[in-house]
Amino acid sequence: MCDWNPDLAQLMAGASHATRRDEAVPPQVLVVVASRFARVAWKYEAIAYALMLKNLGCLYQTMYLVATAMGLAPCALGTGNADLFSQLIGSEYYAETSIGEFTLGSVPECLADEPKQLMMEPVDWQA
Repeated sequence: MCDWNPDLAQLMAGASHATRRDEAVPPQVLVVVASRFARVAWKYEAIAYALMLKNLGCLYQTMYLVATAMGLAPCALGTGNADLFSQLIGSEYYAETSIGEFTLGSVPECLADEPKQLMMEPVDWQA
């Protein structure tokens, strides 16, 4: 968490753009996941970055499941500005920077009563 400033506004505008929202209306919550590359790389060497992204995928899955169970609207973002994030938190880009972004918000009222696709009957596949 940090005070509102132009860099944070730019980061939030990028998240709004990635979710095809009006940039004047930022996401209700933006979670930026960061990693300390050297700390992971000293042990895992060549597979360090792949490992960080696999761990991020596990975190995203858990966040999606929990948010959906709570009736919230989750969205993992495939874009992000790692340079801007490292500048915003005051770290060196190659020491610690973002590897993923995730927005979270409430479901719009017009969609709140829609049937949930996750509650569909299981398909019985015949061999």
